[in-house]
Amino acid sequence: MSKTNKSPAFQFYPKDYLSDINVQLMTLEERGAYLQLMCHEWEEKGLPTDDDDLSILSGLGDKWFEKSGDKIKKCFTIKKDKLIHPRLEKERKKQKTRRDVMAAASKKGVAARQRKRKEVKGREILDVPQGTPQDIPQDIPQGDGKVTSSTSSPSSSSSASTKEEDIKPSVPSDEGTTQKKELSKDIKLFFDAWNEVAKQSNLTSALELTPDRRGKIKTRLGERPLDGWKEIFNMAGKITFLNGVNQDGWQASFDWIIKNTGNGLQVLEGKYKKLMNNFITKESAEEIIKNKTGGSREKGLRRPESSEGSECNLADKKVNW
Repeated sequence: MSKTNKSPAFQFYPKDYLSDINVQLMTLEERGAYLQLMCHEWEEKGLPTDDDDLSILSGLGDKWFEKSGDKIKKCFTIKKDKLIHPRLEKERKKQKTRRDVMAAASKKGVAARQRKRKEVKGREILDVPQGTPQDIPQDIPQGDGKVTSSTSSPSSSSSASTKEEDIKPSVPSDEGTTQKKELSKDIKLFFDAWNEVAKQSNLTSALELTPDRRGKIKTRLGERPLDGWKEIFNMAGKITFLNGVNQDGWQASFDWIIKNTGNGLQVLEGKYKKLMNNFITKESAEEIIKNKTGGSREKGLRRPESSEGSECNLADKKVNW
């Protein structure tokens, strides 16, 4: 394996593979060679363009130079003197994006824990008892030769302690307050980021930032940073299915995206197909439906049903939208 490749595996989509016209025209032996070359491409981030090398890597030998090589090479493109597989490179980029988002969330979590430890340590320092030790009787000779006791009365000791506390400067600890303010600010930015995308697309806007929503947003921000969620919102605004292009016109809402950890993750991982280049407005959604069905909605696909702690998974359903 190449040392620079951090991903040991890639997702394989049987439906896309079997429906590819190039694959359908291959023999079983050629399909095996094709899969072999896909594995080499993933490991080395590209294949050599030389046919002699490809005949060896594919395992076809002399058969490569007949028609087999031409069939298989249709599934690859040349980039920077290498044969690359477009679908695999897209998958590689998607995995890198997910790693970067998780790494950013991890760094934010470490920083938060360090701040918390410093805050607790500061409180422990402030809680150290500041009182004077118990006075010990001592016989102190005076200048005239008489001996007097240095023991002071409890009232005088308490009075001295009180005076020391009065003049001791107070040390404010506002780090926890600052942290709460930052979290409250991120919660509001999270809420506003969704509505900003909803205004430009056919997603459902959220009207009020209720205490229940605040609690769920706080949980979601603990899973990934605000920038990661903004990326998910932008992707959702460009996915046809989430913008009403389905059987009953269901649209993704703010409560749906924050309900559990699975819904946002499936958007990020590309479980919903038909990701467009621009946000999908109400008019563009109706136009897509009209072009696909002649004005009527296609049967067989309904809105996703998710519950707390479970993911809404449409990856295995037949989605024609």
